Amino acid sequence: MFTSGQGSIDFRHTTAEALAEAGEQFDIVCGLEIIEHVSDPTLFVRVCSQLTKPNGLLFFSTINRTPTSYLFTILLAEHLLKWVPPGTHDHAKYITPTELEKYLKTSGCDVLDASGIAFEPWRNQWKLLGGDGLGDLQMNYIVAALKRVDGGMVGVEQNIGAAV
Repeated sequence: MFTSGQGSIDFRHTTAEALAEAGEQFDIVCGLEIIEHVSDPTLFVRVCSQLTKPNGLLFFSTINRTPTSYLFTILLAEHLLKWVPPGTHDHAKYITPTELEKYLKTSGCDVLDASGIAFEPWRNQWKLLGGDGLGDLQMNYIVAALKRVDGGMVGVEQNIGAAV
């Protein structure tokens, strides 16, 4: 975790749930390429929201649940090219942009933007896709959200201890 003015990064071997239970909060929370691997994405987003200060930013990147994403992330990346071990991904656990927006709204956050992203293996880096339209969100995408000042959770328990 990096705190403004601290001058260094504070690395901790812990869980998001433990940080939330301790009352920790941060200006920015990132859940990059992880939500499609957790057992309860609704709870994961809720905990990340609890870790975010009011008016703070949350960023999530993940894989959309589409036929295109299945073709590229499972058939191509896992089985043909063997970039990642078979079984790394479960297409049923991929999150659509609509689902992620719902998780964020019920966790007291408003989506600011969503953009498609693509990994360029020949450059070993991610690229933000330009243009408008849903075509950009067919595979990997990133969402930026703002934690509401009121922090109001909609239809969920606010105490993380009750959710764990």
